[in-house]
This record gives sequence, structure tokens and C-alpha cells, in this order.
Amino acid sequence: MNESFLKKPWFWLQLSVLLFLSACNSPKNHFTKKTSKPTSVEPQIKDPNFVKKEQPILTIWVHGTRAISKTIFPHFFRTIDGMHHASSYNHKNNLLRVAQTLHSSDPKTFNFENIYVFGWDGRLNQKRRKNAARKLYKQLLDLIEKIKQKYGVAPIIRMVTHSHGGNVALYLAQIKNEFKTKIQIDELVLLACPVQKKTSHLIEDTMFKNIYSFYSKIDMIQVLDPQGIQKIWSRKEKRKPGTPLFSERRFPKQKNLKQVQVKLNGRSIRHIDFILEKFLRQLPKMLDEIRH
Repeated sequence: MNESFLKKPWFWLQLSVLLFLSACNSPKNHFTKKTSKPTSVEPQIKDPNFVKKEQPILTIWVHGTRAISKTIFPHFFRTIDGMHHASSYNHKNNLLRVAQTLHSSDPKTFNFENIYVFGWDGRLNQKRRKNAARKLYKQLLDLIEKIKQKYGVAPIIRMVTHSHGGNVALYLAQIKNEFKTKIQIDELVLLACPVQKKTSHLIEDTMFKNIYSFYSKIDMIQVLDPQGIQKIWSRKEKRKPGTPLFSERRFPKQKNLKQVQVKLNGRSIRHIDFILEKFLRQLPKMLDEIRH
């Protein structure tokens, strides 16, 4: 190259223009910002030893009114106040036989290890039943915690009740706001429960996931409780319009409620038959049928 060109200003001007144009026509990725490397994510490997814990089924039996029968039949009807495992009862007591019969009929669903009995005074009195519900709620919370510590998972709760024990259970929905911790009753089984104005609407509460009510047309004790005249006797208030004089057999229709009229060998059964072996041996099968 002639050195004279290097001394001319226009030469350097043309060279600068050529270099600029060359830079503009170069591939874009030469001028893109350098990005950081993507963060690598380790694939999640399932622990081969992990086994999902199966929820234990906790069965709570709540007995009915015991005002007279416990005196006439002290061993057969005797109850222990509060929540106790079924094995706490004497071999002559029917409550132990109830648990044993349910277990022998369906050992998986009614595991004897997780069958408890809630005892209350059994008086024919609404206030007593509501007070019993408060105690039941509190002791059920304690029992649930005990089961969780033992199995590492919360239990499925099935509550089986006879007669006014059903109304004790229904009162749980009315007093639940008195407690911080809420309870879900997965299955509420009502055997010959007197249907009363004070508690029948409580079946609508979301506390009860599924309700199964069993009744018999010849069971006169179920409907004998005079709900409509108890307040007249006590002289506290008049009977409200629409309140039947006596209890009823069936609850108002409800989405989560199934009501079953019971017959054994084609015959309706008595009030006491609901807690005797002949019926109880069939109960697990009946429950299985109406669940599906």
C-alpha cells in the first residue's frame, strides 16, 4: 500500500465506515448478552420403602336411655361413665357382646382394637343428652389424638348409636362451636333413634358425612318419648306448633341420609332387638349394601 494514502484523511474515513458496516452485518448472537446457564432440576425419585399409611376405622358405640333397665338388669345394661374401650366391660355386659359380635361379623371394618363405648347416665331428658354430647365431643377429641399418635394418621370415625344415643350424637352438631377443633363423623349409624323436633334438623350439618338410620314399624319404644308434652309437664313453656306429641320414626329427607326399615326373616323387630346378636350379625352386611 502506498504510504501516501495513510496520510490522507479521507482514507481513514472510508476505513471507519467499512468497519462499522461489517459489524452491523455480523450474526446477531455475537452481540447478545451472555445468559446464565439454566438451573438444573434433580428428578424426584420416589422412595421405594414409602408406604401410604392406611387410616384406621374408629367405632364409637353410644347407648340409649337406661333409666329403668339398668336397675332390673344390672349386669346386662350397666355402663361406665365416659369413653372406654369395649374390653373394659364385664363379660356379662351386653355392650361387650355388641363389640364382639360386630367384630366377629366383619373383623376388618369393626376391628375390636378400635371399638370404644361412650357411657352416659341414660336419663330420659333432653338437657342430659345435650350435656352428654359435650362430654362425648371432648373425649372424642382426646381419643382421636391418641389414635393419631399410635397409627401416625387420623382415623375414619364411625359412630353407632341406639335409641336416644342417636340424639346424643346429633347434639354434637349443635355444641361443636364451643370447641376450637372440629370433628368429622364419617358414618353416623342410628338404630331406632326417636326422631324429635329438637334434633332432627341437625342431620343437615356438614359434621356428618354419611347418616344411616334403621327403624322397625313395630318398635313402639322408639316413638314413645312424649316430646310434645314434656315441656307442659315441666311447666316451663307451651308446646310449639308443629311439634308432634310423641317421637317419630323417620327423619326429613336429606342428601347424605339413608333410612332403612328393618326386617329379619320377613318380620319387623323390637326396640331391644337392635342391640342383640341376631340383628348385629347382619348390621355390617346391611351397611355394606346401602353404601353402594
